Amino acid sequence: MERFSLIRGRQVLMIQERLDPVRAELSGRPARFNVQGKPSPMECCSIPGRSGWSLQFSDHGRAFYAYLFPGNSAVRPLLRLLDTFRAT
Repeated sequence: MERFSLIRGRQVLMIQERLDPVRAELSGRPARFNVQGKPSPMECCSIPGRSGWSLQFSDHGRAFYAYLFPGNSAVRPLLRLLDTFRAT
């Protein structure tokens, strides 16, 4: 279930929550989010013609997916925004 999306120009950060997570999806939240490699096309939750990254994490026993689409910009601003996300 989509919780929210932040859009700045061509940059998009989308947060989704899995309402019935399996235990394996409850991996701990990192102190700081990071991505590896180049952005790639995604099958799920994709923006047509756009590449990005998908990150899975948990917060307060809830499972989340973050989708980052940097557009033509650096991904670091999206990661800084994701670092501020807190579930209650």
